[in-house]
Order: sequence, then structure tokens, then C-alpha cells
Amino acid sequence: MLAPDLAEAEIAAGFTFGALPAVYRELARHDFRALLRTIARPTLILNGERDRPNRRAEQRTLAACQQGQLAMIADSGHLCNLERPDAFTAQTRAMAERLTPR
Repeated sequence: MLAPDLAEAEIAAGFTFGALPAVYRELARHDFRALLRTIARPTLILNGERDRPNRRAEQRTLAACQQGQLAMIADSGHLCNLERPDAFTAQTRAMAERLTPR
């Protein structure tokens, strides 16, 4: 759940829950795993622990990656980057550091 100040900022910026059904219907029409199969680079699958839809598909998504790595953000949902920004940044940074030649 977003902190009230974050939720208010998102709404003030123009976010509306009314658009979500159409957005989700459109996204559901596409199989993004086909695109993942074409990426021959390390790919991070980063989910919030409580993000049920993505968690249900994460193993299939990971299997579609040629070099997939799965990471989880504890105590967060679909908006893990907003709910736990420090943890999200740490996971993203750790992936970048693994890819950076020493």
C-alpha cells in the first residue's frame, strides 16, 4: 500500500484508477515472454512479495529469459518501486554491479 503522501502525489500528477481496466485488458492481449526470449543478456525479474498476478507468472517469465535472475522485494506489492524504493534500488543496483566489469 502506498503511503498517503505518495498516493496523493500520484493522483495530483494525473493518475486515475478508472483507466486501469482498459490498461490491464490491453496488456493481457500481449505475451511479453516472446520478447524476453530474444534478449541474450542478463535480465532481472523483480517482483514485490505480495504482487499476486506477477508472482503467479514469475516462473514462466523467468523460464523465458535466456539469462534470467529473479529477485523479490519483501513486504511490498505491485508498486514495489514506490512502496519500498530503497529495497528496489538496492536490487537494481546489485544487478548493475554484477554486470559491471571490474
